[in-house]
This record gives sequence, structure tokens and C-alpha cells, in this order.
Amino acid sequence: MCETGLQQHLVPRLSTAATAELVQVQEIMANTQLSTAPDRRLSPMIALDGKLQTSTLYKLLKSSQGEPDATAKFIWSSSTPPRVQFFGWLLVHDRVQSKTNLHRRKIVDAVVCDLSGDCPETATHLIFECPVASSFWRTVGVQVPAGFCVSSLHQLPKPAHVPSKHFETLILLCCWQIWKRRNGVIFRQEDMSLQQLIASCRSESKVWAARLPHKDVAVGDQWCSFFSLAM
Repeated sequence: MCETGLQQHLVPRLSTAATAELVQVQEIMANTQLSTAPDRRLSPMIALDGKLQTSTLYKLLKSSQGEPDATAKFIWSSSTPPRVQFFGWLLVHDRVQSKTNLHRRKIVDAVVCDLSGDCPETATHLIFECPVASSFWRTVGVQVPAGFCVSSLHQLPKPAHVPSKHFETLILLCCWQIWKRRNGVIFRQEDMSLQQLIASCRSESKVWAARLPHKDVAVGDQWCSFFSLAM
């Protein structure tokens, strides 16, 4: 990159913000002197042989001096796939690639939701307020309080007909499928109805049930019934 430059690897039409960032990067690269000498790490987590002690770093990240964060426990203690845990963490912190976030970064020109056409597309709007998403929660019997926000996802009321065990996994499954539907409609021009969304959740719940502890296998069967009753 230092020899050939970055320009040939970028799209022709850069946003104003991207153009300004490119100038900064080019200045940094111009002042960078390449060397064939081995890299030297400077970190308190380095062992005597120069390797990074990942186990020490992991313990440091997992340690806490205060009360455990309820949101973090809800996300990271779930039995969801790692990528869904990461999605859930971004979601509750409103860091998913919604149009409001993309507009803030000057990537899109408008914040209006492409699905509803009349509201800013925030994380909360996508998961709870968009017409199909709102209908989804009502149909499956999850009562979302008025004004409920994704940052309080761990406080979503649990319906009486849903198992208490692994409820966080079930909720994240629903959020993940709603998000995937949104992307399918916008980027692949798919037309997934509410019933198809529920059917997708039911199919996915059969797969995710295999991630549960063996003693909780029956919970997966209850998930399937949960979605089947809503169809």
C-alpha cells in the first residue's frame, strides 16, 4: 500500500467524510518508514518468548470489580451462535448498521426506514416498531411495553407460555430473524411475510435447540410449539 497507494483499491465515489479520511491516511503513510526488522510488541500481556498471553487478557476482560452487567449477562450467557451474540451486543448499544447510524457516518442521505417509509430507522424501530416486527411480537404473544427500547432487551416481559430457561436465547433468535428479514427485503428484494418470518423462527429454533445443554432438550421442543401456535 505504501508503494502503490490506496486509491486503486477504493470505489470511485467516496463520501465527503471518506475523502477527508483518505487524506489523513495518505499523510500517515507518507511519513511511514518500512523496515525489515522484526516487529516488537509493547504490552504488559507479553510473555518472555514475545508471544501475547491471551489467557491473561481473557481473564482481565472477564473480571469485574462491581455488580455484573445485566445486559452483558443476557447476551453473552445465551446459547446463541457467537455471531448472534455479537449482533445482540451491537443491537442493545444501538450500533447495528441502521440508517440512522449510517446517516450519522454520512454513508446514506436519509434516515427513513425503507420498510415502513415514515419513521427513522433506529435499532429499536427495526426490532419493535416496524409494522411486520410489531405484528410479529403480538402474534407470538410477547407483549412489548409502549416505548420499550432495545437497550432494555434483557427486561422484555416473558409470556406465561414460554419456558423461563434460555428465554434470552429465544429472544435473540427472534431479533436475529427480524434483522435477517430486513436485510433480505432491502438488499435482495425478498418478500417475506409475517407467517414466513414465524416459520423461519421455528426452523431456526430446531437448529438452535442443539446448542442447549442435553438436560434442556425439551426447551427446544417448546420453542417449536411456541412458534407453531402463532402460525
